[in-house]
Amino acid sequence: MKKFLVYSGYGTSEHCLKELVAFLEQKCCPYELVTAREIRSNWLDNNPRAILCFGGGFDLGFLSSLDQEGCSNIKKFVKLGGTYLGICAGAYFACKQIEFDLDGPLEVKGQRLGFFDGTAKGPVNRKFAYNCEDHSMAARLRSSNGEQVYGYLNGGPYFEPSSSSFHTLLTYCDQKNGQDMLKCDGKVAVLETRFGMGKCVLSGVHFEFGAESLDLGNQNLNRARWTANDVPIIFLSFKTLIALERLHLTHQAPKAPSSLKSVLCNKV
Repeated sequence: MKKFLVYSGYGTSEHCLKELVAFLEQKCCPYELVTAREIRSNWLDNNPRAILCFGGGFDLGFLSSLDQEGCSNIKKFVKLGGTYLGICAGAYFACKQIEFDLDGPLEVKGQRLGFFDGTAKGPVNRKFAYNCEDHSMAARLRSSNGEQVYGYLNGGPYFEPSSSSFHTLLTYCDQKNGQDMLKCDGKVAVLETRFGMGKCVLSGVHFEFGAESLDLGNQNLNRARWTANDVPIIFLSFKTLIALERLHLTHQAPKAPSSLKSVLCNKV
């Protein structure tokens, strides 16, 4: 089984890191935390077939801590056959361009790693605020086989391609949240792409949070909660990752509270 190398340095959300580690432990996946200093020091060369994970947080923190040397090492790692898993902030970070809150108080734009030939645009939920769940919501998604699911959204992007060199895993569907969300019907929410001999999975929504981690008092999230008879969304997304990434994870739905199934979640 491949080892997950989980970035834990500056720019990472402590809460998202905790949820991601708990998810990997639940799936019995071997993992190791990795720092910016280790990435800058060519430490990735010792793990050429691992899965490097960048999760929720803010990608300006990734940039400042990794610097040009660290970013170059990540690109070399993937180009030579490594795998990159980017979740929300980690997905923004992996794209050729980022456009976040353009003309707004949180505006971030510029070039990034370039694994995806296109632009990560967000936040999809317009009223996003850092370290705040008040405006999070359930985004309706459609899988590659036509199934519709809901996922927790709080600042994640959609992906605007500049070429066709990628594979769509999940798209956003027509939303019911009006002006609270960007117009993103049919836009890419989760994708797989290749870079050199390696590959990447980028997700605008997070799957590391379990249903029990959602704010039960937030009415915007009601549709993200699934009963025992519904499709387990984490399994749906990770089943796709298994096929594309050869992660060799257990082919069974993850455990969840008796009345809920685990859901895709997002934390920027």
